[in-house]
Amino acid sequence: GIRPVAEPAIEAQPPRDGEAFHYDARIEVKPVLSLPPLRGLPGTKPAVEVGVAEVEEHLETLRQRQAPLVEEPEGTATARGHILQIDFVGRIGGEAFEGGSGQDVQVEIGTGRCIPGFEEQLEGARAGDDREVRVRFPEPYGNPELAGKEAVFQVHVASVRRRALPELDDEFAKDMGDFNTLAELRAKIQSDLKSSREREADAALKRSVLDALLARTPLDVPPGMVERRLQRRLSAAHRQLESSVPHDALHQQLDRWAVEWRPLAEREVREALLLEAVAAQEGLAAEDGEVEARIEALAQEQGVEASKLRKAYQEAELLEALRVQILDEKALELLVREARIEGAPAA
Repeated sequence: GIRPVAEPAIEAQPPRDGEAFHYDARIEVKPVLSLPPLRGLPGTKPAVEVGVAEVEEHLETLRQRQAPLVEEPEGTATARGHILQIDFVGRIGGEAFEGGSGQDVQVEIGTGRCIPGFEEQLEGARAGDDREVRVRFPEPYGNPELAGKEAVFQVHVASVRRRALPELDDEFAKDMGDFNTLAELRAKIQSDLKSSREREADAALKRSVLDALLARTPLDVPPGMVERRLQRRLSAAHRQLESSVPHDALHQQLDRWAVEWRPLAEREVREALLLEAVAAQEGLAAEDGEVEARIEALAQEQGVEASKLRKAYQEAELLEALRVQILDEKALELLVREARIEGAPAA
C-alpha cells in the first residue's frame, strides 16, 4: 500500500552464509495534507488597461520591421540607427577565440545588442573602413571563459545602410494584412494587446490565490520529488543548448542553474501536491472525453492529426501527465471561482 515518490535509499550489511539477510529501505511518500477552508481565499487581479501610447509604440515597431534597407551614399558616416554589414576577428591576449570571428554580420548601431562599447566605437565609420574595437566582456557573461576579459576586434565595415520607413497610412495597413484603413489596424493592435494583458491578469490572479493557499497549508516537501522536478528542467535545458554551447561552458551553466532553479522546483512540487489534494477533497476528475478534447485542441494548434498526436502521447507515456494537468487546472479554477478577489493597479 506504500506509494513511493522517489527511488528508496537502501541500508544493509553484506549478507553472510547461513544468516538471514536484513535491510532497511527509506522511502519517501507524499505528505498527508490538512487543507484550510478553500472558499474565500484572497486573490488579486491587476486592472487591464491599454493606452494610446502603447498602441502607437507597437505600430512603430511594425513600421520598423516593414522598412526595407537601403544603401547610404558613399562616404556616409555611421550614426545611431544605421545598419552595418561587418567582418570581424576578435582576439584575447593576441589569440583568436572560439565564437570571436564572423563574416557578413549585421549590426544595428544604438540597439545595445553587442558587447558594451562595441557599437559606439563603430560610429563615424564609413563603408570600406577598418576599425580596431577594444571592449571588455561583462561579468557575468553567457560564456564564463570570456567573462571579464578584454578583447580586441579587427572590424571591416562592408556597407552602411538605413531603414526606409514607410508612411503610416492606409496603404501601410493594407500591407500588414486584412485591413482597409490605418484605423482598423490600430483597433486590431489594441484588441490584441488587451487580450494579452487579460491573460497576464488571469495568470497573476491564479498565482495570488495559490500563494494564499500555500501560506495557509503547512507542508513538508519530499526532497526526492524536488530533485526529480529539478533534474527534468536541467535535462530539458541540456537538450536545448548542447548543440550551440561549448560542453564545458554548458555544464558550468547547468551547475549554476541547479542551485538557482531549486526554489522554483520546490514551489512547483508544493503547488502540485496542494492541487492534487484540492481535487481529491472536492471530488474532481479528468474524464476521458476531456483528455480527448485536449489532445484534439493541441493537435489543431500544432497543425497535426489528432490520431498521430494521441499515438505520440501514448508511446511517450504522457497521457497520465495530461490528465493530471487537466485535473490541476480544474482544482485551480475552483479555488479562483470561490476566491475573494480584489482589484490591483494595472501592471
